Amino acid sequence: MQVGTDELAVLGRRVRRIDGVEKATGQARYTADLRLPRLLHGKVVRSSVPHARIRAIDLGHARKVPGVKAILTGLDLPDHRFGLMVQDQRPLARDKVRFIGDEVAAVVASHADAAAEAADLVRIEYDELPAVYDVFEAMQPEAPRLHEVEGNVAYRLAFQRGNVDEALAASDVVVSARYRTSAVHPLPLEPMVCVAEPHADGRLTIYTPNQNIFLARGHLAKALRLPLDRLRLVQLAIGGGFGAKLDMPVHVQAAVMALAVRQPVRLLLDRHEDFSCTMARVPMTVDLTLGARRDGTLTAKRQRIIADNGAYSSHAPAILASSSTKGDSLYRVRNVACEGLLVYTNKTPTGAFRGYGNPQLTFALESHMDVLAEALGIDPVELRLKNAMRPGEVSVHGNTIHSGGAEVCLRRALQVLPPLPEVRAPRGPGGRLTRRGRGVACGIHVSGARGFVNWDGGAAQIHLHEDGTARLLNGDGEMGQGSMTTLAQIVAEELGLKTEDVRVAPPDTDTSPYGLGSFASRLTVTTGHAVRNAAREVRRQLCDVAADALEVSADDLEFVDRRIRLRGSPQHGMSVADAAARAVFRQGGAPIMGQGVYDAPTTLADPVTKYGDTSSTYVFMCQVADVEVDLETGRVTVLNLYSAHDIGKVMNPLGAEGQVEGGVAQGLGFALSEEVITQGGKIQNADLTDYRLLTALDLPAIAYDLLETNDPIGPYGAKALGETPLVPTAAAVANAVRAATGVRISELPLSPARVLAALRAAKRG
Repeated sequence: MQVGTDELAVLGRRVRRIDGVEKATGQARYTADLRLPRLLHGKVVRSSVPHARIRAIDLGHARKVPGVKAILTGLDLPDHRFGLMVQDQRPLARDKVRFIGDEVAAVVASHADAAAEAADLVRIEYDELPAVYDVFEAMQPEAPRLHEVEGNVAYRLAFQRGNVDEALAASDVVVSARYRTSAVHPLPLEPMVCVAEPHADGRLTIYTPNQNIFLARGHLAKALRLPLDRLRLVQLAIGGGFGAKLDMPVHVQAAVMALAVRQPVRLLLDRHEDFSCTMARVPMTVDLTLGARRDGTLTAKRQRIIADNGAYSSHAPAILASSSTKGDSLYRVRNVACEGLLVYTNKTPTGAFRGYGNPQLTFALESHMDVLAEALGIDPVELRLKNAMRPGEVSVHGNTIHSGGAEVCLRRALQVLPPLPEVRAPRGPGGRLTRRGRGVACGIHVSGARGFVNWDGGAAQIHLHEDGTARLLNGDGEMGQGSMTTLAQIVAEELGLKTEDVRVAPPDTDTSPYGLGSFASRLTVTTGHAVRNAAREVRRQLCDVAADALEVSADDLEFVDRRIRLRGSPQHGMSVADAAARAVFRQGGAPIMGQGVYDAPTTLADPVTKYGDTSSTYVFMCQVADVEVDLETGRVTVLNLYSAHDIGKVMNPLGAEGQVEGGVAQGLGFALSEEVITQGGKIQNADLTDYRLLTALDLPAIAYDLLETNDPIGPYGAKALGETPLVPTAAAVANAVRAATGVRISELPLSPARVLAALRAAKRG
């Protein structure tokens, strides 16, 4: 058997998204579009104070609103605690609130306006408690305690490889600094939403834009104390995720509402709620020390990470663990020590956002590599080239590098980038003085990750219809990044079909094979392998049918242009449709169906030491930013941004280009403008007017190279791309600002006020 010809027929081609037309024309069905008979509407009553005991809840006026069906409080529900990693949440607050926006009561009404009106009439009396908003203050012995545990540290880690103290003492140069990153909101266009539908047999269906419906089902089952068979989750179209829809508290609240009234309930957050009550990127303070020999060889790295958990734990413990190790597989360093603390504060909980902790630590590490280069008197690019991990090497944490590397991306950037014109004269209508600079930063990211469970794989089923079209089922889904198009391409490639011949079914826990979901940039590699295995099983069955009909050996058949033909005699063959129909309608025949599974050759990291090869392969990137800094206003303008990606194999150039451009845009927002501003526990910019989200008009010229390094692990040589484009962006911009002004700014975002303050401080100093 042979797949097509020697050249790939579908993969590597520019293919439009399989869901593009329905989304562009408004025909896609999102969760908020779902209309069910007897559908009711939910509204959550939220805390108006950051930390308090609930003294009393008055529901009298709220219950009188016409259309109100039920109002629930924490006392109406069993005292069950739940959480992804730390069991510190309840469906509704029972005795205490811990942030402004905490869920206190739930209103169910016949229409949304009635639910909102009743929610406004719920009166809550609080006994306010002292609150704490700063992680360092929260760690003090006298700090207010948020939970019934000792202190406010939700999670801690510590590990060491080699002897860091000895290595630093023997180093020719040692540099230390502190870096800070801000809370940044994922801000998908579609806010959090869920429809919960109870059934007469006691089952509950949840319609959701969740990124990992099987893990969410398990989480919900624990929260509700229900067996898995009582719960069905169906993923509808997702209006953007970026990690925000990995953990969705609305599932639990919608479920308890629906079970209470025995009718379907839709819970849809408005933009303000979505902004102020759902999770932003975990802010981190990183104390970083690097040591090196005079020739630039890295000798040791020590880091301490203090991360802001907010009031409850979501993915933040895993994000802290991820942050603590990523950069140590980018460069060759054998003496490493890390301490990480995740700290409760009376603020909105923090969680997953594209990059899963990697952008925060990459900002610190790649900024600090430039600091080290300056101290050594070495070019920053040469310092990175000297220490970059290469194929065949195993990092200090046990991560095996199979292909590519930062060196490939750096050398490509050196080849293609022209010199940066220098501007040191007044310009513009106001004649303001500006400076230009260029900065470089590298990064590493995973292609899947063994972590939540001891499995890092995928599963797929393919049903071939008698007309030669195929239906693909998998439980991973996507969040808008186009992965389902890539999976359809794989099916088409293996079976000699066109991409339009393949339909990808929406993930459904009742009908789809188990999947871990869309996160960790895993779908192309892990799910891609499973889909390819399923397609090859379908192809094997087709070959048996065709070989019998054509009276040839199955080993001599190839699949090209919707046909199965004899290799070397293209006129001798039959269509895929004829073979599929023959399989169904012959005596004793059965439909053709293929199943495929895949478990990556990875290991679960040790829970204490964090040692383990958790990703099947690793993807690298390099970005170069050219900036212009207005010395009088502090405004940073990114003139150009170049991004080189070691992608293994480009499966769909059109989709890959979109990923790079979108990721860079998010990275520039992280670098320059985005910050959730909290005062007294209240978010001050919880809307699209005051939150400084970049638009297309704010973006620079973006150039990129997708470098094919033919990874031996990924299907067809492919590696990940989804999260990587924003990982090094902030560091590249910060390094460019330093090159332009001589000032190192170690806190994000690089807002005009922060840059101007740094310039003035440097001038005074």
